[in-house]
Amino acid sequence: MNDRIHGGEAGTSGRAPDELAGRLRQQKLLADFGAFALCAGSFHEVADEAVRVAAEGLDVRLAKYLHFREAEGDLLMLAGTGWGPGVVGSATFSADPGSPAGYAWQKGEAAMANDLPSDGRFRTPPLLAERGVRRAINVPVKDSGHPFGVLEGNDTAPGMFTQADADFLQGMANVLSGAIFRERRERELRAAEMRQTLLADEMRHRVKNLFSVVQAVISLSRREASRNGASDPLALLTGRIDALRAAGEAGLSGTRGAVPTAEGGGWVDPIELSRHVLGAYGDRIEIEGGAPALTSGQAGPVAIILHELAINALKYGALSVPEGRVSLCWNAAEGALLLLWREVDGPRVLGPPEDSGFGLGLMRRIAAPLGADLSLDWSPPGLAVTLRMMPEARPAAA
Repeated sequence: MNDRIHGGEAGTSGRAPDELAGRLRQQKLLADFGAFALCAGSFHEVADEAVRVAAEGLDVRLAKYLHFREAEGDLLMLAGTGWGPGVVGSATFSADPGSPAGYAWQKGEAAMANDLPSDGRFRTPPLLAERGVRRAINVPVKDSGHPFGVLEGNDTAPGMFTQADADFLQGMANVLSGAIFRERRERELRAAEMRQTLLADEMRHRVKNLFSVVQAVISLSRREASRNGASDPLALLTGRIDALRAAGEAGLSGTRGAVPTAEGGGWVDPIELSRHVLGAYGDRIEIEGGAPALTSGQAGPVAIILHELAINALKYGALSVPEGRVSLCWNAAEGALLLLWREVDGPRVLGPPEDSGFGLGLMRRIAAPLGADLSLDWSPPGLAVTLRMMPEARPAAA
């Protein structure tokens, strides 16, 4: 047994002219194949060329590349020559060391059988037996880790594979492994580029929405101050902008209440968002419940709505008297996301105000782009507000 090849006997015919010519031919084929692999567009092109060149270099009728499938635990013929229609892409082989291909994959070294039917070390796979294969030579296709698969040459005619044949085939396999590695890296780069593009699109979308909301807040705050003669119109604007800031903080990846997405954006817990925006009111606003997360695009408008509800309660509702309280509950019902705002122990409500005012107008204007339904119940015990909106689907985990 040759100490570099498992199974069978490596032929030794000295430095006969025919053998030397064969080795030189294999070297040229290997060099040409390496140049081809550098320019090929895909791994499948490289694999198809690999089996063709392997068959030519080994002077055999049959050759194939078997790729290991982790989920199935077998070796699938991804490329082949001489097998006929319907075989490549469907034929599978066992990955256990009882077959030449399985041995090469398991051990990460070459395996050769110059008389496969009578070789006690290996069984003959059914497809090879059907084709009358007598000889098999296999080498692993691998990088520094476990093999990706096996490159194999087969023939139905008697003959002898040699150590030089194994070296030639291993050289072919090394080039093939480089093509696999390159395709994987290119796929990773494309995925990274796609993530960057999605992130840039998301940032553009967020900035556009933010400026739209800020523009609306400034415009309506100015009109409210002019109409009501507010002593400090800047304070109105500052409070509303601060609500947007709180929403932004809650939506930043890595901050409290945010769950990073695969694209790097934030999904915001509505409970945490409410605590950010309404924290200044302490325990006078009780926040409870549980609901699907908001997108960062939803969080900003919801923060403004929460801020306006609190300001209205502070000026006219439950928070305008010491004993007044507010209950804020988030939940989900029939696929919708619900915000329920209930004011208790405040001044008696006599009905809807004659003038809906800026706050209500702003809330309706902000809720509309969300596709949200905003309803207000001006019942005597206290204002009750329901905001119903559809949650957006979370991306699948990577």
